[in-house]
Amino acid sequence: MRRCVAVLLTLVAASPVAWGAEPPPAPLTCADSASGLQAQRLETVHAEKRGRIDLDATVQCLGGLAGFPVAAVLLELPAFAEPYSVRVFSLVGGTFAIPRLELLDAQFARTRQFVADDFTRRGNSISLEVFVDAGNTADRYLLAYVDPERIGTGDARRVMTVNANPYLYMWTGAETHQVTQAVDSGRLVFELVGERWKKKKRK
Repeated sequence: MRRCVAVLLTLVAASPVAWGAEPPPAPLTCADSASGLQAQRLETVHAEKRGRIDLDATVQCLGGLAGFPVAAVLLELPAFAEPYSVRVFSLVGGTFAIPRLELLDAQFARTRQFVADDFTRRGNSISLEVFVDAGNTADRYLLAYVDPERIGTGDARRVMTVNANPYLYMWTGAETHQVTQAVDSGRLVFELVGERWKKKKRK
């Protein structure tokens, strides 16, 4: 009797999933290069998700860029018919992600690259605009991933706070410095700009 109980306890302890529990999620696998990522159509993301993509553990990732994996997304560009552009925004909150962008051809070879210094800080986002014209018809994909060299860096801004005193008819102000840290996740917004994506006005 003791032997049977001992065997039963051993089997329960060795079971990988406790009774009534959900199986653990599959580990996130990372691609070694862009060709190993599953592409999404940029036009679909623009139309159905308002261009919003969260670069975090829920998306795909690239490994080996800096000795550790980083969140990444591969977007298939629209077929070229006329010049257009892609505006890319990284939203800034308490933290934010600084992306690196690469334009790739059909064989996933890099044709152009945009890094942190190419982005401009405007309000609550950093942004840039990527132009696609007749000289860039070889571009087929836009690869965006968290820039591993920028994780942990900070973005400093001077903020002026102004207070009005209606009784003394005077204004007072104070200047402060705000530092926002770049981390390994954040929200990106992709906006297609061109005649094809202009909203048609109702008659």
